[in-house]
Amino acid sequence: MSAPALARDALADARERARDALAPLAAACAAEGMPPLALDGQLIRPVLAFAAAEALGIGGGEPLACAALAVQLAHEASLVHDDIVDGAGVRRGRQTAAAASGVGPALVLGDHLLAWGYRLAARTGSLAFVQAYADAVERTIAGEVEQGRAAGRRLDAEACERISRAKAGALLGCAAAAGPLLAGHADAYAVRDLGVRLGLVYQMLDDLLD
Repeated sequence: MSAPALARDALADARERARDALAPLAAACAAEGMPPLALDGQLIRPVLAFAAAEALGIGGGEPLACAALAVQLAHEASLVHDDIVDGAGVRRGRQTAAAASGVGPALVLGDHLLAWGYRLAARTGSLAFVQAYADAVERTIAGEVEQGRAAGRRLDAEACERISRAKAGALLGCAAAAGPLLAGHADAYAVRDLGVRLGLVYQMLDDLLD
C-alpha cells in the first residue's frame, strides 16, 4: 500500500475513534439543550486533540473529550457565522443555516454553539484550558475581522500568514494543547504553537486548492 493510502487510512481510523469518543458526550449535551451536532465532518480538531495527548502519553477520559468537543463547537459556530458574513447558501453540499432558516436564527445558532463550547471548556475543570480556549476564540474572531477588512486588497505574505495563524491556527493550537494543558504538562504551550503552525499549513493548502 502506498504512503498516501496508509496516511488516508490512518486518518480515517483516527476520525472514527474521535467520533466514537465524542458521540456519547454530544448526545448527553443535546439532551441538556445543546444544539444537535452531527459529527460528520473531518473532525480535524478533535483528532488532533486526541492524537497529541496520545503522543505525550496523556490519558483521555471525559475532561479531554469535553475539551475536544468545546473546540469543535467553536469551529462549528465560526462556520455558521462565516456563512452569514459571506452570504453562502451551501456548505459541504448542504444548505447553510442562514439559507435554510434565515440570518436571525443562524446568528442565534452560532451563538448557542459557542456558549456550549465555553460550558464544556469549564467542565474540564482546568483554568489553564479555559484561558487557552478563550484566547483561541478571540484570535479566531480577530483573524476573521482582519480578513474582512482586507477584502478587495492585495495582501503581502506577512499579513496572509498573520490572518491564517489566527483564523485557522488558533483553534488547532488549542486542540493540540488540550491534553497537555489538562495534565499540567510542561510542553503544553510548545504543543499549542505546533498546532498553530499546522493550522497555517492547512490554510495555505486550502487556499491553494481554492
